[in-house]
Amino acid sequence: MITTVDARSALYAFAMQGKEHSPAISEKASEKIDAFRSTVIREAADAVAQLIDDGEHDPDCLVDELRRMAGRPEASDG
Repeated sequence: MITTVDARSALYAFAMQGKEHSPAISEKASEKIDAFRSTVIREAADAVAQLIDDGEHDPDCLVDELRRMAGRPEASDG
């Protein structure tokens, strides 16, 4: 299972590839990654809120929608 920490580390390594590893550049890369993550989470929250507003309260449906948004095939947790 890939965690968000693993994905963030991989993205950070990719972003820093070929760049000078100075504190300023490292901080800038981290800020951009965190801003992107924040945007993704807000979009997912908005999508779930819209489903709830539309009358969808089934937790499985909400989870499936988040997975669909992530581009991940729906899979059972069992």
